[in-house]
Amino acid sequence: PVTIRIYSGSLYVACRSENRVKKWDLATDLATTVYGDGGDDVSGENADALTSGARRPMGLHVDATGIYVTHSDNNRIRYVNTTGATVTFWGDVSVGAGNVRTIIGTGSTGYQTNGKPTTLNTGDPEGVYHINNRIYYTFRDRDKIALANNTGADITIGARTIANNEAGYLNAAGTSSGYNGTNVDLDIAQLNEPYNIFPDVSDSDVLYIADYNNRRIRSIDVGDAKMYDILGSGTSRYGFLGDVDKPSIDHLFNQLGGLAYESSSRTLFFVDQNNYRVRQMTPYGEISTAVGRGNGNPEIENDVPSNAFTRVQYSGDNYMNGAALLSDGSLIQLNTRGHSFRIWNRTISNKTYFGTFILSDRISNVAGDPLGATNGPGDGPDGPALSHEFNYPTDVAVYNDSGNDVIFIADQQNHCIKQLDNTGNVTSVLGTCGSSGNSGNNNVAEGSVQFNRPHGLAVDSIGNLIITDSWNSKVRYWNRTGSPVMVGNLTVNANSVSTIACNSGTSGSPSEGIFATSARCYRPLGVDVNEDYICFANTWDHNVRCIDLSDGRISTVSGNLEATRRAGSPYGLEQEGITGTSATHYYPGDVLFDENGDLFIGDRANHVVRKLKLSSD
Repeated sequence: PVTIRIYSGSLYVACRSENRVKKWDLATDLATTVYGDGGDDVSGENADALTSGARRPMGLHVDATGIYVTHSDNNRIRYVNTTGATVTFWGDVSVGAGNVRTIIGTGSTGYQTNGKPTTLNTGDPEGVYHINNRIYYTFRDRDKIALANNTGADITIGARTIANNEAGYLNAAGTSSGYNGTNVDLDIAQLNEPYNIFPDVSDSDVLYIADYNNRRIRSIDVGDAKMYDILGSGTSRYGFLGDVDKPSIDHLFNQLGGLAYESSSRTLFFVDQNNYRVRQMTPYGEISTAVGRGNGNPEIENDVPSNAFTRVQYSGDNYMNGAALLSDGSLIQLNTRGHSFRIWNRTISNKTYFGTFILSDRISNVAGDPLGATNGPGDGPDGPALSHEFNYPTDVAVYNDSGNDVIFIADQQNHCIKQLDNTGNVTSVLGTCGSSGNSGNNNVAEGSVQFNRPHGLAVDSIGNLIITDSWNSKVRYWNRTGSPVMVGNLTVNANSVSTIACNSGTSGSPSEGIFATSARCYRPLGVDVNEDYICFANTWDHNVRCIDLSDGRISTVSGNLEATRRAGSPYGLEQEGITGTSATHYYPGDVLFDENGDLFIGDRANHVVRKLKLSSD
C-alpha cells in the first residue's frame, strides 16, 4: 500500500504491488476491490473498472464524484466513476457509470501544460486532489503542482490563468528544484520532489503538499496564491554535516554501526556507516571524525586516520561494522565490506601490532585483504593475518590474555568465529566456516557448533565469549576455560557452547522476567557484558534486552516490551529523560556498557546514539 484515503466510512488503499485499489468498509470490516483486475497494465478505456488494468497505482483521491488515481509509472491520471451516471471531462471525455478512463496524460513521458489534459504528456504524476471540478496534481520529477480546469470558466490563481478544459502549472516560474522560503508567491515557489497532496478539511482553498526532498509539509492558499511552510525544518534525520569538532546536535549521521568506549578519557567511538567514518565524542558532547574521509579502498598503509578511506557502509549484506579498543587504547576499525580490519595506533610510540608495524597516530591494515572490496570475500586459510580472507566480518572483541591482546572476529557470512593472536596469525576457532547451521542449545562441544550469521561479540572478565547468532535468533556463550561456568541459571561446561537466550529463536515467549532461554529474540546484533548483565540489541524487534546474571532472567530495558514490540523514532527531544521502555528504537545495532554500568545504544536506523541509565547512582 502506498496511499490511503478515508471517505464516507471506508478506507481506500492504493495497493501498488497488487495493481488494485481496494475499499475497506470500516463498519462491516469487509474489503473489496474497486478498481483493477490485478493485471500489470492500464488496459481498458471507458471500460468496467473491475476488469481493467490498474498497473502500480500511486496517488489517490476519493469523493462523491468518484475515485482519482495517479499511475506514475504509466504517466497518466485515471478516473473511476462511482456516481451511477455518465461524467464528462474537458467537454467531450465521457466516463460511463462504473467505468474507468484516463482523464489526464497520454501515457508518454515528458511534461506538457497549457492544453487539453488528455493531449498532454504527463510524466510521473504523484499526488492528486479534486474539488469543485478542479483537479490538482503534482509532478515529482518536474517539481511542479498543476491544475486541470473542468469548471466551465477560466481560473486565475495569482499570476497564473488556467483556461477552461485545459491544464497548467501553478508554480510555473519556479523553474528548478529547490527551496526559496515560506510565504512566497505561488508562481515562483520552488518544490523538490513533491509527492502527496491533500486538503485542509476546514478550508477548501488550502491544500497541503508533501515536499519530499525539502523535508517539509507545505501549504498552498489558493485565495492569496501563496505557498507556506507548515511542518518541518528542512533538516533530515540523517546526513552529513562535516568532520570538525562541534556539539552532537549540530552533526548528522547515517546508519550507526559498532561502538567502543575508553573509560579513562570517557571518549565514545562509533561507526557512522553510510558516511564512511568513525566518529568520536568527548564527555562534553563534542563530536568529530576520528577515522575516514569517504568510501573507497584503504590502499595507504600508515595513513593519517582522517585521510583514510573506509569500507563500512550498511547494506543488506551486513547490519553493523564493529569497532573495539586494544588494551593500550588503540582502535580496531573493521572494514566489513572490505573484508578486513585496521588498527589506529593512538599511542605516542611507534609499535608493532599483530605483526604489522604502525607509526604513532597512524592507521594500517592488520588482517584481511585491504582491497577485499575489489578482490571479493573468501574464507581463510588459517595463517598470516594479511593473507587471510574474511566474508563480511561484522564485529571484533578483545581479550587481554596474560598481557597479550587477542582479537576475536565474527566472520559473519563464513558463519564462524576467528581469532587473531599476537604473533599475527588468524585461526578459525568456533563454528563450521563456510557452512551455516543451527546446532543444539545445551553444552554443545566447541568442535560441533554451527552458526547462521554470527554478528556481535563480547568477552567477559574470564575470557569467555558471548555471541549473537543473528539469523538463528539466539545468544550463545562459549566457555573457553577448563572448568564449568555459571551463567545466570545455566551451567556451561568447559570447552562447550550453550544458548543463554532464546533457545527457540523467534518462537520463544514474549514475556518479561522469565528465564532467558525461554524468551523470544529476533535477529540480535550487538552484545555486551559486565558483572551484572549481558545485554543485547534485539534488533528486528526494535528493543534492547538484558539477562540478569544473578538468576538468568531476561527483561526488556529499552524500547517497547517484547509483547508489544514495534519500531519508532523520536521526532525531537520528547524522548529525553524518559524510562527506557517508554522510548522507541528503530533497528538498534550495538550496545556497550560504560564504567558505571550504564548502557550506550547505537539506534541504527534512527541515526542517533542514546544512553540508558541502568546504574543506581
